Order: sequence, then C-alpha cells, then structure tokens
Amino acid sequence: MIALATKDDLLTISQLAKEISIQAADEKEQELSDKNLTIYVYKENDEIIGYLSLRKEIDEAEIDEIVIKNTKRHKGYGYMLLQEILEIAMNARIKKVFLEVRSKNLDAIRLYERCGFQSYRIRKNYYQDDDAICYLKELKL
Repeated sequence: MIALATKDDLLTISQLAKEISIQAADEKEQELSDKNLTIYVYKENDEIIGYLSLRKEIDEAEIDEIVIKNTKRHKGYGYMLLQEILEIAMNARIKKVFLEVRSKNLDAIRLYERCGFQSYRIRKNYYQDDDAICYLKELKL
C-alpha cells in the first residue's frame, strides 16, 4: 500500500535513508513541510518497506530519492513503488518525470530502464566518486 508520509513515519524513513547514507532526520522533517515535495511510503502489514520523494513543478516532476529497506531489496518492491508513483503522477497531469542516478548503481539503472525511463545525459564527476546518469520518462496523459 502506498501512502503519504507523515511525521510518524519520519524515524523509519530516516533509518532507511541511513542504510544508503542519505540525509539526517532533521532534513527529512524539513522535506515534509516543502510544498513542492511529497514523500510516499510503501507499507506492507503496517511496516514501511521503502519510500520515494517526488518534487513537482507545474507539469513536471523529479524523483529525488527512492529507497527500499535492505532486507526487502530484489523482491519487486522498488518496481511496485515506482509504478504506483508514475500512476499518481499521470493522474496529477504530470507530463515528464526526471531522475538521476549514480552510474555505478546498476540495480537502480535496471529498475528505471525497466519502468521505461530513458537516459538523456551524463554528468561527469557529479558525485565525488562517480558520474550521474540523468533519466526522463514522458507520461502519456
């Protein structure tokens, strides 16, 4: 089940973020109050399996983060979460969804390409130790 994240979800979201070395809890709390950013959680039996943050600007959106719990990876949760978010974006009249990923993150690259994202640019040395691949998916409204 996909739901909007609440303050009650912040601790779990922060723990998941730490599994892959992303922002601290206080930054996540600030994100919840950002009117252009929405954090969705994927729950199974009231357990948060993962989350996705989506930044919307008029008729375009950018996926800032998609994180699945370490013990639940490679079981289709990322795919299910991403597919549902793309459906939500279409219903919100979003025409294009962007994201970027480390070039070494082959699991994420496979997921994005499986969901129909197309690479359109590489940002050399974007990360301290890696390039970023920029992806785009045009949604059919």
